[in-house]
Amino acid sequence: MSRIRQGLHTVTVYPRARTVDAYGDVVETLGAGVPVQCNVQPSSANEVLDLPGGLTPTTVYRIKYWPQAHGNAPWPGTSDSLIEIDGQRFEQRGEPQVSRMSATTGHVKVFAVAYTPDRGGGTNVMGRI
Repeated sequence: MSRIRQGLHTVTVYPRARTVDAYGDVVETLGAGVPVQCNVQPSSANEVLDLPGGLTPTTVYRIKYWPQAHGNAPWPGTSDSLIEIDGQRFEQRGEPQVSRMSATTGHVKVFAVAYTPDRGGGTNVMGRI
């Protein structure tokens, strides 16, 4: 099996769960971290400008994950997931993009945007946690 398909990096994906508390407010909590072997690459300028949400972040990574190299396990994150790369937090931007060109080249592409806490209230620039 190719090291490229197996993944040269390990990231931890924390899915977010939304629940309603006793007062009827929606509360977001982080689920248990799921370690994922994948490849982490810098994204291109065009990819950054094409991200939804109207935000031009300073750090964006492209993550490539080959499910067939991991027992066909799907990417564990959703558009609400928090991703930890080398101890730094990122947010997944958008749903995973699945490439199904062939069994050999098929992979999942995910964009991870820097998680930047706001200086004032402790919330980040995307209004999460």
